[in-house]
Amino acid sequence: MKSFQEILALIFLLLFSESNAQNLQKLDQRSFQQAQSWRSPASDEMFGICSGSVLPAATLLPAGLYAFSTFGKRKDSCLAAKAISIGTAGAAGILVSQGLKILFRRPRPFESTDGTAHLQPIPDRWSMPSGHSSLAFSTATALCLEFPRWEVIAPSLIWAGGVGFSRVMLGRHYPGDVLAGAFTGAACAWANHALNKKLREKWQRKIKHCRH
Repeated sequence: MKSFQEILALIFLLLFSESNAQNLQKLDQRSFQQAQSWRSPASDEMFGICSGSVLPAATLLPAGLYAFSTFGKRKDSCLAAKAISIGTAGAAGILVSQGLKILFRRPRPFESTDGTAHLQPIPDRWSMPSGHSSLAFSTATALCLEFPRWEVIAPSLIWAGGVGFSRVMLGRHYPGDVLAGAFTGAACAWANHALNKKLREKWQRKIKHCRH
């Protein structure tokens, strides 16, 4: 039976072989052009607001939770740990996505697709993966992991999906960039959650040992 690493390598080769890569790129471009045909001034304004919500949400949410847990009437170290986990997940998502952009160096759609309008300013030159999508999905996934309740999971994922869709509608990214950003952000959040969980357990064992 093939190992997990071998299966991942096989999937990678199938997806990124030259012929498949060309087909995926053509599909990506067609999907992008279809989305652009739905644009209007009203949709640009709406999706601009959605897209612009990423950084405030990813910073203010964990900061607010941490402040409430630390400076509120009831000190809550567990909530503080969750806030830190959410904040570090977002930071990891954006850092990894920026590193991958330098690696892939895929041009933005308006540089390679004729007749594509885009809204200024453009944060950077490269398109793959979408940094906004990565940050949105890392924050949303971290929220779902720390607060696994449907009233948190549903709005978090809907918001992150809306952010990703807005990046395509605003002419900033291809759909493939958004999918790559979503995967990057979610993976960073899962890895960050596992690491933070281990650190919490280690810290709790240390505290118990000191008390004894």
